[in-house]
Amino acid sequence: MILRNYLFSKEFDTYQQYPNDIAKHFLSQITSNQLSVDQIVIHRDGNLIYYAYIWSVSKNKVFGHCIVTGDICININELYDSFHKSIEQAAYKGVLFSFDSTGEICKQTENFSNEGAEVNEFFKDFNRIACQKSLWKSIGSIDYSVSKDSNIFLSLTDDSTDKIVEAIEHYHNVIITIENPLASSYSSIVKQLNLDKEELNSRVEHLSNENDELLKKKKQYRAVVTLFVIIVLCCIGLLSFYREITGKTQHIQELENEITIKKDSLLLQDNEINRLINDLSTTNSRLSSAQKALSDYKDRVGKHVPLIVTDIEMANNYYDGTHETDFGGTIYSKNTMYLAPRIKYIGLVAGYRNILVKLYRPDGSLSTGTSSSNVPKGYSYSLSSYIYEGENTCELSSWGNKNKGHWAKGIYKIEVWYNDMCLKAKSFTIY
Repeated sequence: MILRNYLFSKEFDTYQQYPNDIAKHFLSQITSNQLSVDQIVIHRDGNLIYYAYIWSVSKNKVFGHCIVTGDICININELYDSFHKSIEQAAYKGVLFSFDSTGEICKQTENFSNEGAEVNEFFKDFNRIACQKSLWKSIGSIDYSVSKDSNIFLSLTDDSTDKIVEAIEHYHNVIITIENPLASSYSSIVKQLNLDKEELNSRVEHLSNENDELLKKKKQYRAVVTLFVIIVLCCIGLLSFYREITGKTQHIQELENEITIKKDSLLLQDNEINRLINDLSTTNSRLSSAQKALSDYKDRVGKHVPLIVTDIEMANNYYDGTHETDFGGTIYSKNTMYLAPRIKYIGLVAGYRNILVKLYRPDGSLSTGTSSSNVPKGYSYSLSSYIYEGENTCELSSWGNKNKGHWAKGIYKIEVWYNDMCLKAKSFTIY
């Protein structure tokens, strides 16, 4: 049975946790002694056992999740998997945690205490997964012969469970390092996309440089051909002048032979120009194929995630759709009618998409309207909107009533969903 849950973090010298109580003495200490990227620290205090999962973003940024129980976990691998997956799911919601540009999980909220409702929901979801009877056993007799400051360091492997259980029964502090930490699915996708993008960009750049070099050579060859033409014309003029003055047939023949050589050289230059033109055509074809490959790859990814929502702004509208309070402005309860969200997004694939919206009241209840076959259960409303490629904005349907004062003051939360994926969640205040 899990008695308490904690979320904690440390950035440089600033430590925080939720809820804030005497567990701070233990949790603040372990954030300063990180031995691996992923780490589990187990602390036994009498009949209470603290299981703390710590994730190291960098040397000066760590965060974690701790549970307190009166039982011993007999499968640390499964408990580690539960810790990791719960934080990953929270990152998809984007309130407590989020994914950075590289796909790695990082802390999103400035202070956990500012998102109390979201933190409590996080704890409930974790407890439902971790409170399996097969995962725990009652604590045995306590070994009082071992000092309270005793430590033992173990590595989490497939065959280490029995060693860890035995260590908990004898030592007060068990530090478990994770040799092969789990990577988030989102991180793997982002990293692979970045690698593919870099490879394609490198190919495009290489082909573009080849194209520029061929164009430069073509201009140089044209200048050479023009120069040769000028030389030939000058030679012809000199030959005519010399024939007119001297009448020497022998010298005229020599000049005619020279002209023949120049013509042969000009023919060779023309052949070289034609070869370069063919090379340029081949290069352009390869460049077009590379661009098509990049577009096809983008379409495959866009089938699963057609857009990435970066922000949500709220406005208060009249019945005709005009703004009483523009997007991002301060909304007052006495003036509220229709709440209208506007999303900022990055579109991966253009086309119509069915967007789902959840709007939560300050008490945590979901705002719903009359039942409709078009709105799945568990959502406030849905809409079909055209998604454009690149950075864009989109105003979603408004939600409310034409009578002023429809919405009470308080902190609301709105979530934007596509299929079964939460694209973005954000809290806003009605004053």
